[in-house]
Amino acid sequence: MTTQQMHYFLTLAKFSSYTKAANELKISVSTLSRQILSIEGELNVQLFQRNNKNVSLTKCGNYMYRELLRIYFQYQVMTDNVRSIYQGYNGALSIGILDDITLNGKLQESFEKMKRKHPDITLTLERGSYRKLMDGLINEKFDCIISFLFALGEYEFLRYKIIENITEGILISSKNPLSENDYFDPYLFRNQTFILLDNAENPYVAAGPMEFFKKHNIHPKLLYAPNLDASLLMVEAGMGIAFSYSKSIGSYNPSMKFLPVKGKETITFGPKLVLAWDEKSDNTALQTWLEIL
Repeated sequence: MTTQQMHYFLTLAKFSSYTKAANELKISVSTLSRQILSIEGELNVQLFQRNNKNVSLTKCGNYMYRELLRIYFQYQVMTDNVRSIYQGYNGALSIGILDDITLNGKLQESFEKMKRKHPDITLTLERGSYRKLMDGLINEKFDCIISFLFALGEYEFLRYKIIENITEGILISSKNPLSENDYFDPYLFRNQTFILLDNAENPYVAAGPMEFFKKHNIHPKLLYAPNLDASLLMVEAGMGIAFSYSKSIGSYNPSMKFLPVKGKETITFGPKLVLAWDEKSDNTALQTWLEIL
């Protein structure tokens, strides 16, 4: 069965009339009839009950109609996506954004400017974990990703552009008495439980905090979260505190509070928000956005 025949079948099922369906399809009734008979012959089943004026679906026809609606819709989505990928060299950009990152600030301004100056470029945005973003970049699901510099690791194929510096600190439950502090002082929090991301999610994310503990000679109890969402839930539940940054999604949650690290000290080696992409990318839409950022 061809996609054209699928379209013919669905149209006839919708109108229950060869004449109306043929008019809709802009073909002759005899052509439509031959195509439907061809489908029935291929499947060796009767799909329509016929009378003088109208047709109705048989039991097999009803089942085929339900399933084919779904399949044909997915086919149309797929072909649209294929065209978008083809046009991506001049008109589409797929962007992966880390789960915990908000667009507030320079990012939001750049998206607004991009849509205003280049309305012909289609932007597709999707949130994801550290691992999902990197996998998506490798398998070309994403043209670029927005993440933290320290999380990029040592992938030689990556290129990046710094979007802005970030203010590091911790997220703490608003019910924790220590949330009344204005800053994160490592000594004051030395007896707290710290929540770190599991190395399976990203082996580079926990490296900075571990060096930070070593530098301040503190040995807190540690809990490990499988991903950022779980980490935020654990903080909200009062299970511990987590390293974060001032514009994280969690910092806007009233059940948690963000405390910046005291002084000009940094927790990670690269406290910067970055846009990263594969050096082999030839997507001109990406180059356009890089000029705006």
